[in-house]
Amino acid sequence: MKRNLFQALTVLGIAALLASCADGQDDSRACSAESFVGNCVDSTHYRACVAGRIEFMACGYGHACGIGENGGPACFAPSSTAGTCTIPDARQCNGYFVQTCTNGLWTNAAAPCEAGCANGACLPAPQPVQCSAQLPCADPSKVCIDNTCVARTPEPECGAQKACADPAKTCVDGRCVTINAPECSEQKPCADPSKVCVSNTCVARTPEPECGVQKACADPAKTCVDGRCVSVAAEECSSQKPCADSSKTCIYGECKALSSCQSNADCPEFNTLCSGARCRFAPDISCTQNSDCGPGFLCDNLKCLSSNACSMTRTCPDKQICHHGHCQDAPHDTCSNDHPCADASKKCIQGRCVTCSCTAQGQTCDLDGNCVSTVHSDAKNISVGDSCQYSPDWSFCDGNILFSCSSAVGESGYHVSARDCGASICTNSPTEDLNCHEACSVKGDFYGECLQQYYEITNTFVYYAFKTQCTESDDGRLIWTFTEGYETCRAGCSNGSCDPVPVDYGQDCQPEAYADRCVDQWALRCEKDPNTGKGTVWGEDCAHYSDDQKVYACAVSATDKVSGCVLPCTQEGKTTTVCHKYPNYLAVYSESLQCARTADGQLGYFMTSYQECPNGCDDNTGRCN
Repeated sequence: MKRNLFQALTVLGIAALLASCADGQDDSRACSAESFVGNCVDSTHYRACVAGRIEFMACGYGHACGIGENGGPACFAPSSTAGTCTIPDARQCNGYFVQTCTNGLWTNAAAPCEAGCANGACLPAPQPVQCSAQLPCADPSKVCIDNTCVARTPEPECGAQKACADPAKTCVDGRCVTINAPECSEQKPCADPSKVCVSNTCVARTPEPECGVQKACADPAKTCVDGRCVSVAAEECSSQKPCADSSKTCIYGECKALSSCQSNADCPEFNTLCSGARCRFAPDISCTQNSDCGPGFLCDNLKCLSSNACSMTRTCPDKQICHHGHCQDAPHDTCSNDHPCADASKKCIQGRCVTCSCTAQGQTCDLDGNCVSTVHSDAKNISVGDSCQYSPDWSFCDGNILFSCSSAVGESGYHVSARDCGASICTNSPTEDLNCHEACSVKGDFYGECLQQYYEITNTFVYYAFKTQCTESDDGRLIWTFTEGYETCRAGCSNGSCDPVPVDYGQDCQPEAYADRCVDQWALRCEKDPNTGKGTVWGEDCAHYSDDQKVYACAVSATDKVSGCVLPCTQEGKTTTVCHKYPNYLAVYSESLQCARTADGQLGYFMTSYQECPNGCDDNTGRCN
């Protein structure tokens, strides 16, 4: 799909849009693209055969009209070089020229591209139109849509104005089909009182949890884990400390006896599955693919995990933390900037609610409620504003005040500054050094974060995945801090984990031998490098294809066998126009779509052309403002 997008963009952008005819030269006469190749009218204007009519066009952007290698008019850049560059042998487009970064300058290729270029490569010459208002299709069984002959759409069996002849059937996508009655509904409850109606299906009721976010454990010595109140005593076992009783299995720090089984449903413990007629702890079972783990489980980092489990390589949804391998809402038994004290008369100091009566300027409270100065350190006898000699490790904590040596904008010297950490804790982190860190409550809990960075050279975003973990600081307190390292994502990032890509994504390929295909929600194709002639498998993730809430699915066209991300449709040959914002691009586009058959016999809207919208796009019409 992106290949078509770049081709259409270049053809539309280089030759500027249709212009008003100059000097009364209104040439809007019928023409044939095969017999009329066009001509230059003057140095900046030319005539071309567009949709069966002679149109007067303007080059624009400093380009001049000339005759290309195909004998037709073309707009060319006025100079052989344009600007400086920093990446040797990098390639870009300048109108009809491919430019290469040589000796720090963008240098035009010796010959221009016949139909312009995009993404550092020449585009193929546009194909002549098959039909027009003046040139009907030769085959009477076909109709002309967007200058292309397509099969006429059969008359729908039913519709808004045409009900089904059989009253027992319902009209779906123009066809009358039998709809089975739902098992249950709001008006038809389940016959079995132990079951509840979910999406018109009777399912077993979920047991009431013993505890949760709004329901604390009655025993304050216990904590809520997966809806159950459990002891927070020292772990009985771990991966380095197996259970003393070999008949038991270590599950999140507890030794438990697991029963025999015939299916996963016989194993009630969280993240346990049936393997070899025995219930086993899922992460103890090795795997290479999901089918190795069975229904309800996924293969993650060569280990089986329950579909609602989490790990350092498989993080929880946003706003949740991974606790004992299970996603749950973050506990807030400590206060923070985001979760202030319930008692408004108290102040959050180092993650605890403290009665603080300090009102003098430059003072705050310590954990005992004593007033301490935020402008002077008794430990080093230094005050805010004093001159200092900067060094990377100069910062220090005095109580909960972070003192550092810094220079304000425009100042040549360095001076002492101070920051009251307030609800956070001033301490040294194993991975982030001295700073104000937010307090946490359960060591080992973690959540994922994503960072996106825009690169102007490629006009794309690069995504990075991070993990933030509840870690013990140098002075023994629990704080949220980044884990060491990060992951650069080949596609997008969600909740601190890179979005998965198909196995052959980025692999070498031969364009002639690699057929476009759909793998999960990815549309894959083999792209050929014009410089090396080698191919690489490239694709688009249809699940994250749009920033405008439209739901796209991968499909392969039945006619040209090209893969792409498409919207569903019901009437073959129907055209529409929609606004589309790509996640990896800053611009919004107006796209022309046509309903056509997919390789598997379904219908989908495939893109035929598009236009970038500098001033935005009208969602009602799908056209540029």
